[in-house]
Amino acid sequence: HFAQPPTLDSEILALQKWVLTQSGPGPASPHLGLPACAHCGSLARPNFLMFGDESWVPTRTAQQQANPREWAREIERPVVIEIGAGQAVPSIRLFAETFGAPLIRINLEDERVTRQEDVGIRGGALDVLHQIDAALASDARLIEATR
Repeated sequence: HFAQPPTLDSEILALQKWVLTQSGPGPASPHLGLPACAHCGSLARPNFLMFGDESWVPTRTAQQQANPREWAREIERPVVIEIGAGQAVPSIRLFAETFGAPLIRINLEDERVTRQEDVGIRGGALDVLHQIDAALASDARLIEATR
């Protein structure tokens, strides 16, 4: 992940306070091994947009958003698997729709899907992924046996 320097005074104060509470007795190192800005050396913050964040630097995010478009050009039949997000977090569903890919939604409580090409599966992620793997392996053996 890429980080950027904190620019809001409240962020800097909160990070400094946290660093001081982690240092224990004696002199503390400047950042206690926390990420530092590559440009100015100050304590870095995660590079994601926060509510009301006028200091966010979008350049890196724009670069990263281009990567899936490059990747998608090489994929013939993409499928997106969403684990645990459900209806409350639409970003994975929107990602699937953007690339015209079917969505497999795995969720303990809300597996509902709206598009006909999507599949919702109620259950725990690891268990359902094992079941999908077993089904794919089974189909693969059947295909190989008929050739």
